[in-house]
Amino acid sequence: MGTKTTSYSFPAMMHLNVKMFGEAAVLVRNSGETVLVDNSGVTVEPLQQGATYYAVLATEDVVQWST
Repeated sequence: MGTKTTSYSFPAMMHLNVKMFGEAAVLVRNSGETVLVDNSGVTVEPLQQGATYYAVLATEDVVQWST
């Protein structure tokens, strides 16, 4: 099983379209809490300055984490 890690940087106080990581992507705070998104995949609340988020990408073979 392989793990792919990629780092992205986004400005704080912006809403993020999580689907840019893939249709099955989920955004998770470093606390483990899932970030809410609307029907189009955009975060309901803006990203918080200084916070760390992980995009969890589900595939058929393995779950990948993007940081």
